[in-house]
Amino acid sequence: DVDRTPSVRGGKNRRSGGTLRAVCVRNIKGSALTVATATHGLVLGFVAATTDGTTGRKAACQVSGASLAEGDWAGVGDPELGTTTVADDDLFWLIIGGPVNIYAEGAIGTGVGAVADAGTDGHAIAADAANVIGGLLGIALHDIEDNSVGLVHLCVNY
Repeated sequence: DVDRTPSVRGGKNRRSGGTLRAVCVRNIKGSALTVATATHGLVLGFVAATTDGTTGRKAACQVSGASLAEGDWAGVGDPELGTTTVADDDLFWLIIGGPVNIYAEGAIGTGVGAVADAGTDGHAIAADAANVIGGLLGIALHDIEDNSVGLVHLCVNY
């Protein structure tokens, strides 16, 4: 977790310096997949089953987009990828551990869990008893206001 922007050595913003955990996944959407914006990564769900019926390890390494139900098993597209989209059938990093910026629909308080939000926009919502279905994305590191970007420490069970 470091600032990789090209700048003079002393002019870089300091970050946590902590380790990010990511898995290499394949875009199987059938077209280019938006994985991040300029300010945050999108919540992208792992494929529950592939079109040929494959499940298990192969499905856990494939992503087809941000079309999610609340609490789906998901990770966050790498906002440091250098581009916001990934070509069809291409590989990219999906972050599953460590600090990363996400977009919250609805406020998420400090220390509150975040889960995937229903829809196709790649956002997250605060976890509660009704929506922790597939798994927790992570824990908010500060108060995130409604409809804004904030830092979450991901802890996806992978």
